[in-house]
Amino acid sequence: MVFLGVAVSNSAFGWIAEQAARQGISGGAMYSRLFLFTALVMFIGWLGATLSPRNRTMS
Repeated sequence: MVFLGVAVSNSAFGWIAEQAARQGISGGAMYSRLFLFTALVMFIGWLGATLSPRNRTMS
């Protein structure tokens, strides 16, 4: 599952960089988009982990 996540995020990073290059966006703005995407993915992962049901009793 980790390899799938790495592949999907790597593909998304490439797509974001390609679109930024096509639009003539500066390198700093491109990295800003990449960091924003990374923060969004991390937030969604954190939210999913926080809201998921957990077994609170340890036997």
